[in-house]
Amino acid sequence: MNSPAPTFQPSPDYYLRALALWPRLEPPRLEQVRHDPNRMAARISRRTTLSVEAILALLGASGDGESPAEGR
Repeated sequence: MNSPAPTFQPSPDYYLRALALWPRLEPPRLEQVRHDPNRMAARISRRTTLSVEAILALLGASGDGESPAEGR
């Protein structure tokens, strides 16, 4: 009996998604927090009227730093 090979799921790139949603953000400043969606959402929230929770939802991240697919 062969077990199925594990599938590789790359982590989402919140940096690229943030730049696509908010093109006027400063890429070098966002690069500093590239892999931390909570810190990225905090920086973005300073430039928009959206809450951190709304930004995390738009980025496809949950509030605890993991993507929704990983939490299931």
